[in-house]
Amino acid sequence: GCNPVSSVVTLTINPGPTANAGVSQTVCANNASVALTGSFSVSGGAIWVSSGTGTFSPNNLSMNTNYFASSSDTTAGSVVITLSTTSNGSCTAATNTMLINFTPAPLVNAGGNYTVCKNNPNAILNGYSSTGSGTWTSSGTGTFSPNNFVLNPTYIPSTADTLAGSVTLTLTSINNGGCNFVNDVVTISYTGIPSVFAGLNQTVCANNSLVVLTGTSSTGSGTWTSSGSGTFTPNSLTGSYIPSSSDISASLFTLTLNSTNNGGCSSVSQQINVNVTPAPIVDAGLSQTVCANTSSVILTGSITNAQGGIWSSSGSGTFVPNNTSTLVAYIPSSADITSGNVIVSLTSSGNGNCLQVTNTISVNFISNPVVFAGNNFALCPNVASPTLTGSSNTGSGIWTTSGTGTFSPSNTILNPVYIPSSLDNSAGTVTLILNSGNLTCGTASDSLVISFNVNPIPNFTLANRCVNSVSSFTDLSIPVSGSLTSWLWHFDSDTTKFQNPSYTFTTTGNHTVSLVVSNGACKDSISTTIFINPLPVSAFTFSTNCKDPVVFVQSASVTPGNITNWNWNFGDASPVSILQNPVHLYSDTGYYQVTLLVKSDSNCVADYKSTVHVVDCEVVIISNPAVPSGFTPNGDGRNDVLYVKGGPFKTLEFRIFNEWGAQIFISTIQSSGWDGSFKASEQAGGRYIWTVIGELIDGRQVKMSGEVILTR
Repeated sequence: GCNPVSSVVTLTINPGPTANAGVSQTVCANNASVALTGSFSVSGGAIWVSSGTGTFSPNNLSMNTNYFASSSDTTAGSVVITLSTTSNGSCTAATNTMLINFTPAPLVNAGGNYTVCKNNPNAILNGYSSTGSGTWTSSGTGTFSPNNFVLNPTYIPSTADTLAGSVTLTLTSINNGGCNFVNDVVTISYTGIPSVFAGLNQTVCANNSLVVLTGTSSTGSGTWTSSGSGTFTPNSLTGSYIPSSSDISASLFTLTLNSTNNGGCSSVSQQINVNVTPAPIVDAGLSQTVCANTSSVILTGSITNAQGGIWSSSGSGTFVPNNTSTLVAYIPSSADITSGNVIVSLTSSGNGNCLQVTNTISVNFISNPVVFAGNNFALCPNVASPTLTGSSNTGSGIWTTSGTGTFSPSNTILNPVYIPSSLDNSAGTVTLILNSGNLTCGTASDSLVISFNVNPIPNFTLANRCVNSVSSFTDLSIPVSGSLTSWLWHFDSDTTKFQNPSYTFTTTGNHTVSLVVSNGACKDSISTTIFINPLPVSAFTFSTNCKDPVVFVQSASVTPGNITNWNWNFGDASPVSILQNPVHLYSDTGYYQVTLLVKSDSNCVADYKSTVHVVDCEVVIISNPAVPSGFTPNGDGRNDVLYVKGGPFKTLEFRIFNEWGAQIFISTIQSSGWDGSFKASEQAGGRYIWTVIGELIDGRQVKMSGEVILTR
C-alpha cells in the first residue's frame, strides 16, 4: 500500500575517440621504408603496431614516423600496420589499419666463374636480370662486345687483364622501378699457353729417308702434319715419318708439330725442316755376252754421290788391277765359264748417311755354235710334212732350202714345217740347211735331205654280191715303185690283211669296202660302196595221180629283182629240166627227192628240196607216225611248219605246249601243222612239248609225246 516515489539521474554522452592510419601502400622488398602519417581525436594520444617484425623510427607514438620492414616482413609479402588511440578516458580505444605490400627485389646472376686460356681469352658471358636489362662493368680494362648493356656480351680482355691473371666482371640491374639496383659478379681466370718443341732440323738421304721424330708438348700429346705427302708411323710425338717419292724429289719438306688435348687453349705448333740429299748413283755398265775362250771382260763403272765403289762377283774370277777402280778387267775362272754365267756387282762406299747402292750386270759365256738339222727322211705325196727337229745350242737358227718350198710359220725358228713345192717333188729330193751362230762366236750349219716317194694305186674287183654267200675279192693294185708289201681290207666292222680275201655279208643293201695298200715306202687307199643282193626264195608245189605225170609249179621269188633261171632235178637220174613249171613222169613208184635251183637277175642262187611219193593207187602204204625234233619258221620256205609225219590217220589230235605247260596249238588234220605262233604272235626260240593221240587207217591206236626245238 505505499505511494510511488521517484528520483532523476542526468546522463551526459561525450563523443568517442577516432584513429586514422592512412592509406595502404606498396613498396619494393629492397627499399622497404614506409612513411606513416596518422591522426586521432578525442583521445589523449595513439600508438602504432605492426603485424610483422619491422621497427618504427623515431618511435611508434609519433603520428609522422617511418616503418622499416624486416626481412621476415618482405618475405611474407605484406604486413598490417594498426594505429590505436590511447588515454581514452571512459571510452573504448579506437583503431584503424593499413596494409603494406612488398614487391620482389630485382634478381641478377652474372654466371659462374670460369677459366680461359691466354691464347683464347675471349669469354662469352651468360648474365640474367629479372628487370630484363642490366649493365656490365669490369675490374680490368677489357671491353664488352657488342656493348656492356646486353646481358650476354663477349668480354675481350686487355693485355693487362691477361697479365693480371684474372678479372672480375659485375652485372648491375637497371630499370628497377621503385627498387634499389642489385648486382652480381663473375671472376674469369687466365691460364698459360701450351708449348711444343718439334726438335732440330734434319738431313736424310733419298735412299735412307726415314725421319725419326722427337717432339715434346706441355699438353703431353700432339700430332704432326707435313708439307709433303708422306706418312707418319704412328702420328704421335715420337713417331716416324716416311717421305713419299715426291717429298724426296722436292729435296726439302717441312714437318709441323701441333699440340693436342689443349683444354680451352688454341693449339700451338712448331716446324722443322728436313733436307733430302741425293742417294748414291752406281752404274756397273751393260751386261755382256762373250765367247767361252775370252780371257778377260772389260768393266767400266761409274759412281756419283759417294766416295768410291767396290767390285764383286758371284763367281771365282779376279779383278785387275783391283776391285776398287771404276775401270777394271774381270778375269773369269774356269768355273765361271763352265757355269755359263756370272753376276758382277759394283757397290758404292763412303755413303755418309745414305745406304750403299749396288748395280749388277750379267756376264754370259757362250760356246761355239753346235747345229743339228735332223736326220734325212722320205715323204709320200699324201702325207703331211713333219715338223723339222733342228737344234742349236744358241737357241735359234735360220733355215734355207735348195728347192722352192716354204717354211711354216717361218724359217727363223728351229722347228718349222717345210712345205715342198711341186718342183721339189719333181726333183725327187731337196736339201734343207740350218744355220745358227752369233757375232761373237761365228756361224755353224748342218743339212738334211728329203726324198719324195710315190704312192701305190689301190684297186680291186669282187665276185659274187649275194647275201649269206662267200664274196671273193681280187686285189688289182699297182705298186708304181717297187712291189706291194701289205694290204688292209675293211668290211663293215671287220678287217683282214690277206691280199685276196673272201667275206660273207649277212645283210643286204649298201656296204662300204676299203683297201689300204703299201709299196713299202708309201701307202694309199680306195673306198667303194657295193650293193649286196638278197638270195632268191626257191619253192614249188606239185600234184600226183598215182603213176600219172607229176605237175610241178614253181613259186620262187626275189625282192628286189626277178628269177631268171630254173634248174629242176627230179631225183630219178633223169635229165635236168630248165622249164619254169615242168611236168615229169616217173617210171616207178617210190620216194623221189626233187630239187629246184633258181638264179636271180643279180646271179644269186637258192634251192628248195621236197620229197615226191609216187604210189600205186591200188596199194595203200601205212607209215609209222613221227614228229621232227626241230623246225625253223623263218619264212625261207624250208622247214617252216611242224607236221605229224606217217599215217595216214583215221583220227588225229596234235597238241603243242610251252615250257610252263600251257597249250598253245591243237590240230585234228594231218595237213595242218604248227607254224611257231600263238594267237598270231611269233613264239620265242626254245624247247616245246608235243603230244599225238589218234588212230591209223589200219585201226592201230597212236599215243605219243616228245620235244621239238624251235629255231629262229
